[in-house]
Amino acid sequence: MLDRNGIEALLIRNKLYPSIIFILIAEKITIEDCVQLLKQGVNDIVLKQMNSSLAQKISRALKETVSIKCKSPIEQFEKDKFWQNDLKYHTFIENCMDAIIITIKDGLILKVNAAACVIFEMTQEEMYKLGGFRLVDHTDPRLQLYLEERNITGRANGELKFKRKDGSSFPCEITSVVFKSLEGNEMTFTAIKDLTEYKKVQHELTRGKQELQEARNSLYKIMDASTDIICFIDSEKRIIQINAACKGIWGYEPYELVGEKYYDFIHPEDIEITFNTDENFRNGNPVKIFETRIIHKNGTIVYLQLTAQWREDDKLIYCTAKDISNKKNLEKAYEIERQRFLDLYNLSPSCMGILNGADQVFQMANPPYLKLINKKDIIGKTIMEVLPELKSQGTFELLNAVYTTGEPLIANEMLFKLDLQGDGNLEDNYLNFLFQAHRDNNNKINGVLFFIIDVTEQVLSRMKIEESEKLYRQLIRELPVATYSCNSDGKITIFNKAAVELWGREPEIESDLWSGAWKILNAHGELIPSNLYPMAIALKEGTIISNTEIIIERQNGEKRFVIPYIVPYIDKSGKITGAVNMLTDITESKAAQKILEQRNQELADYKYALDQSSIVGITDEKGIIIHVNDNFCRISKYSREELIGLDYKIFNSGHHSKEYISNLWETITHGKTWKGEFKNKAKDGSYYWVDTTITPFLNDRGKPYQYVTTRFDITERKNAELNLEMQNKELLKINNELDRFVYSVSHDLRSPLTSIQGLVSIIEDETNEPETLEHALMIKSSINRLDEFIRKILSYSQNKRTALEIETIPVKKTILDIVDLLQNMAQAKEIHFEIEMREHSTFHTDLQRFNTIIENVISNAIKYHKPIDSQRFIKVIGTVTDKILELKISDNGIGIETKYQEKIFDMFFRISSKSQGSGIGLYIVKDTIEKLQGSIRFHSQINVGTTFYITLKNFTS
Repeated sequence: MLDRNGIEALLIRNKLYPSIIFILIAEKITIEDCVQLLKQGVNDIVLKQMNSSLAQKISRALKETVSIKCKSPIEQFEKDKFWQNDLKYHTFIENCMDAIIITIKDGLILKVNAAACVIFEMTQEEMYKLGGFRLVDHTDPRLQLYLEERNITGRANGELKFKRKDGSSFPCEITSVVFKSLEGNEMTFTAIKDLTEYKKVQHELTRGKQELQEARNSLYKIMDASTDIICFIDSEKRIIQINAACKGIWGYEPYELVGEKYYDFIHPEDIEITFNTDENFRNGNPVKIFETRIIHKNGTIVYLQLTAQWREDDKLIYCTAKDISNKKNLEKAYEIERQRFLDLYNLSPSCMGILNGADQVFQMANPPYLKLINKKDIIGKTIMEVLPELKSQGTFELLNAVYTTGEPLIANEMLFKLDLQGDGNLEDNYLNFLFQAHRDNNNKINGVLFFIIDVTEQVLSRMKIEESEKLYRQLIRELPVATYSCNSDGKITIFNKAAVELWGREPEIESDLWSGAWKILNAHGELIPSNLYPMAIALKEGTIISNTEIIIERQNGEKRFVIPYIVPYIDKSGKITGAVNMLTDITESKAAQKILEQRNQELADYKYALDQSSIVGITDEKGIIIHVNDNFCRISKYSREELIGLDYKIFNSGHHSKEYISNLWETITHGKTWKGEFKNKAKDGSYYWVDTTITPFLNDRGKPYQYVTTRFDITERKNAELNLEMQNKELLKINNELDRFVYSVSHDLRSPLTSIQGLVSIIEDETNEPETLEHALMIKSSINRLDEFIRKILSYSQNKRTALEIETIPVKKTILDIVDLLQNMAQAKEIHFEIEMREHSTFHTDLQRFNTIIENVISNAIKYHKPIDSQRFIKVIGTVTDKILELKISDNGIGIETKYQEKIFDMFFRISSKSQGSGIGLYIVKDTIEKLQGSIRFHSQINVGTTFYITLKNFTS
């Protein structure tokens, strides 16, 4: 078609008369465009490839223009119009490469061009004679549809089959247009293009495409069969083709990667070097092999080894990538193992090294070995040079045997004596070692490899453990509490004497079961099944059993109340290997507990009686009265309602100083009990005296939250004290003189007693007369009693007169020394002494006074014990802390009758005239304890025994 300038030029030319010649030269043009241009007034059309006919066509057009000028205007117009159109069609038909056939509506052929003759292989005359309709292959099923379309629209285009002169069919592209001639006849203009060669080419092209596709498919199969990634990358770094190996290596399907930029998957640390490599081979620099890392779909890192080539003509990178992750991992693993070996060698707690050659030269030795032998710079030296002391111990012979035979040598806990300090003094070292032949690449022995572990500490520790085990067994045997141990099968492995006494018989080690010596009942006296025995539960469950009271019934039917404390043995694997059981016999304490409960009831009664008899008041922490009893109201003359909410200032008589009151508050606010006397003023103005005890009650923080005050009316006593004060002063004077007299008399009496004792001893030595010896024994017994009395009088006097001499004393040893001395007494025969002392701190007191206390209490327990034929004991149990010493001295002697218990600490008190003592011993004990700022109390029951509870202050400063 004409461009805009060509159309404007044609319009200008059509306005002129006579018309200017207008010939179109085109590279290519369709038939429809040719017809349209000829109708618009174009004189002729010349194809560029046929421009040799251009001069002829210009000449012909000029002649036609001259001829038209000679006609009449109307005739010339009509003729010119027909001739002009005839010339246009003629030019078009002659120059067209396709067959052009003009017919009278599918009938008589009016015009064919040379191209038609060539295509149909006929002359024009043969074609005119044959007619247009007979040129068509009527077996073509498309013919009918084609004709229908043209009849409806006046034109049609498509493919149909035509017949050549020889009757062969061939494919053509046909375009036909129906138009009317000047005379009004319907004519058909048909353009036919032979598609035979096109179809052949198309067929060849299709076959070529199929072959290409098959080749591509084969290539894709080859690519997909590859275990390496094969891909093509364009100039924008996008992946345009990739094989199936990407799924296994990369984790992505091929379709997920095509179109993506490859650097989006590169490990961030490798992007820069990968870009630089990319630019190098795009610029023509050869890059044979390089490595990079990509991010797998699952987030892991994949190592790739790549080869790539840039094709400038395709603008593509052809790339193959091999997964070398395993190789990298192996390299990394190798490096790790190598480092581990080096770490093992250098940091291993085991000693390692290599001795080279028959001369055993140190080739390698790690730091622990150098530390073991306390040497440096030993590489290149022989073991004889480094450790000559091993020669006499046979070590070199052992190494030589390994070197010559190749047989490894293993030993555990072998003793080596090493000169570690280089001074010739050999020290014991216990070593576990392995000597193994070291071989070269030809499997020939070239040295000895040694591994050594220093187990000196373990061996020495085991020796200590064995010694501890021995001591442990000895401890169990010596414990005063019944104790035994058994294995996981329940068979007794160790027991002590106390356990035998409790069981009533001695079991056989590793044979008798722990439960074979008795029956076990619960606290209600009901028989316990053997599988529910405390020991059975401990061995089964591995739990500590404690605070469970049981009853043991001996074979003789006797029952003992005990509390077992069972600790199972559990090894490192959690397996129960046995248990130890400490059985505390509480039979006596149960009886004592019953008595204690009775005493508690008595205390409750005493509290009631106290409340009834004493003056009781309670205040809060600020001293505000919150409770008073009736006695309080009676003596103060105030009602309860008047007193609640007030403080004790209301009773202030003005008698006591501020310091006295301040000391009271200082004492009770620190949680201590205050005792003293108060002169108070009653509501009516009268005065009364009260003996007062203020006891603070403390909260969980140790702070007082209330104070309980108990008072006793001592008004009469205070009045009497005024009268007695002078008498007391006189008595003190008399007492002092009496003390001096007692001390003087005691010393004066002991001297003749000593002489009499000597005379009695001479009589005993010089006579054999029974009567005389009996009299001498009587005299000697009387002298001993008198001497003991004098000693106690002296002790009492000394306690009164002398100051304390504080020193550190070993409590248990001191008591044991006293017991050893007292065991010489005739009454001490067959008495079992048990001393148990827990000394958590050193104890400081007056040694002489401490001996006086212990000697008197224990000697009394010996004197007043049961007959020899009973099971007799005296137990001393004590605990030393940094504040006090608590002692409990108990026996199972004859006991003290209740009616005498309040008097036993009175001077010269004896239960009867037949009593062996002087009646001053316990008086001196109590007096001495009070001197040592302590206290004493006791509990006794006839035919059960007596227990003294002694508390002494620890004079630590």
